[in-house]
Amino acid sequence: ELAALRASGKAKETVAIDTEAQERAKAVEAILKRLEDGKKDELELLSDKYDQEKALLEAAGQDITDLTTEYETQRLAIIQKNEEEAAEIIRRTEEAKYNRASAKLDTDADQEIFMAEIEISNEQLKAEKIYEINRKLLEDKIALQEEYLANFTGDIETQLALETELAESKQALGNLELQYKKDLSDREIELAKET
Repeated sequence: ELAALRASGKAKETVAIDTEAQERAKAVEAILKRLEDGKKDELELLSDKYDQEKALLEAAGQDITDLTTEYETQRLAIIQKNEEEAAEIIRRTEEAKYNRASAKLDTDADQEIFMAEIEISNEQLKAEKIYEINRKLLEDKIALQEEYLANFTGDIETQLALETELAESKQALGNLELQYKKDLSDREIELAKET
């Protein structure tokens, strides 16, 4: 569906992001189901194999210590592998949620700016409204980035990229405020000249 929309050129960024997020959510559910089923099957198969070999060794009057040690090692390896896969799925799910929330912030801000451009005729009021929307957008993005970074469990390179993104957002907020103050000062000077 997304590919068809993109091919026709009708897919807007928000449609694409929402569709991709839904597809990711479906994939995550499928993987979690497969993992759950796989974990049971894998552990059950190992347990059955252990029980059979143990019965044979005991019937032959042999020691089962080595067999039990090997079984425990394999059992723990299966559990660890499944836990690592589950942790990776959770990390990807959190990343998808973060990307969706970030895209929603941008879309909401774009809509508010569009409405301000249409509804407000006074240029000074329009500039103030747009500044407020952009300031709130950046503050919300910074809060979202800080929250996501605080709970991030991925690799160090991605973490550094997220920290850089956060620093850039904070810098953008600072630049926005400086530009707004400069524009306000320029408007006051123009008004004084006119007066």
